[in-house]
Amino acid sequence: MATFAKLKDTIINLDKRQFYQYLLIFNLVFLTLIGLLIWRQNSNTNFLLRKLKTINEQRRQVKEILEEYESIQAQKREVDELLAQDKNFKIAQFMANLIRELDLGTNTSKEPEPLEEDLNEDYTEIKLDSSFINLNMQQLCNLLYKIDQNERVYTKELIITKVPKKNVVDVTLVIATLKPKESTL
Repeated sequence: MATFAKLKDTIINLDKRQFYQYLLIFNLVFLTLIGLLIWRQNSNTNFLLRKLKTINEQRRQVKEILEEYESIQAQKREVDELLAQDKNFKIAQFMANLIRELDLGTNTSKEPEPLEEDLNEDYTEIKLDSSFINLNMQQLCNLLYKIDQNERVYTKELIITKVPKKNVVDVTLVIATLKPKESTL
C-alpha cells in the first residue's frame, strides 16, 4: 500500500510536461505489450492451422489407402471364389481346346509351354507361352475374344508381327491364370 501511495504522490507532484512524457511512455509500453500478445496469438493460430492442414491431408491419405485396401480385399475374395469354382483348371488344356475349337492347329508354330511363378504367399501364376503363324485378323480377334470370355484366364503379353507382302500376322501370346497355393499345415 505504501508503494501505491508513493506512486500517487510522484504523479501528483509532476508538472504537466513530465506527466505527458510518462503517460506517453506508459502508453507505448502498453501498446507494445498488446502488439506482442496479438502477434503471439496470430503466430500460434497460424501454427495450429498449418498443423490442422497437415493432419487433414494425412487423414485423406489414410482414407484413400483404406479404400484401396478394401477394394483389393474384395478383388481377392472374388478371385478366391473364382478359383474355388474349378480347382482342376488346366491352362494347357484350355488352350488346346481353344486351338481345336477355332481350328488353329495348322497355325500353331510351337507347342504351348506352361511355366509356374510364385506371386506371393497365396497364389502361383501359371503362364502359357503360345506362338501362331499366318493368322488373319478374324482369327486373331476370335482367339483374343475367346480368351477374354474366360474369367479364369488373362492375357499377359501379346506380340503381333506383320508378315511382309501378306495380309496375315505372326503372334506370340502369353496367357496366364492363378492357382491357389496348397497350405502346408
